[in-house]
Amino acid sequence: MKKAFLAAVVLLFFANPAFAQFTFSPSQTIAGLSSGNWSAQWWQYILAIPASSNPVNGNCPTNPANPGPVVFLGGPASGTLQCVVPAGKPIFFPIINDECSTNEGLGTDAAQLTACTRGIIDAVGRSTLRVTLDHVSLVDPAAFRAASPSFDVDLPTSNIFGATPGAGTSVSDGYWVMLQPLSAGSHTLHYTGCIPAFSFCINTTYQLTAK
Repeated sequence: MKKAFLAAVVLLFFANPAFAQFTFSPSQTIAGLSSGNWSAQWWQYILAIPASSNPVNGNCPTNPANPGPVVFLGGPASGTLQCVVPAGKPIFFPIINDECSTNEGLGTDAAQLTACTRGIIDAVGRSTLRVTLDHVSLVDPAAFRAASPSFDVDLPTSNIFGATPGAGTSVSDGYWVMLQPLSAGSHTLHYTGCIPAFSFCINTTYQLTAK
C-alpha cells in the first residue's frame, strides 16, 4: 500500500498542471547566452532608453526589445501593464534586480561594482519572491539568481537614474526569469519580491497579448 500511495503522489505531481514549469531552467543557455549575460543585455537595453519612454516607468517594451531572439520586459515596481509581445519568443525579465555603474559613482572597476550590486541583492527576502503565469506558480524562484559580467553602458541625457550621461561600465545582479515562448492569445504574468532592509518591494502584473 505504501508503494502504491507513493506512486499515486508521483503521478499527481506530474499530472497536475499547477506543478508545471513555464520557464527555462536558470542554468540553461538561450541563443548561446546564460542568464547573467542576458541580464547585461537587458540593462544595456533599459539604460539606453530615455526616462520618458522607459519600460521601468510604466511603458510597454519598445521595438528594439523585439527583433532579437528574446523579448525583454521591465515594468514599474508596482501596477498593471497591458502590452503586446511576439508569440513564439522567450521573454526575459527580472523579478527583482539591481545594477551599479561608474556613471552613478558606485565604483571605479568591476570588483567594486560587483560588490555594490551583490550587497543589495543579498538583502532580498528570498521568501518574498513569487512568479505566476496564468495563475500557475513558479516552483522555486529563489533558484533564479544570476549576476552579470561587467558590461559597457551608454546613458542618454535624460536617463532613468539621472546619472552622468555617456559611456560607462556596469555590473548587475538579481533574480531573472526566462519564460518559455508564449502561445498566441492572452496571458497574465505577476511577480513580487522585497528587500526588507530598504522597505522596497516589487509587485508587478502584465496583461500580455501574444501575437
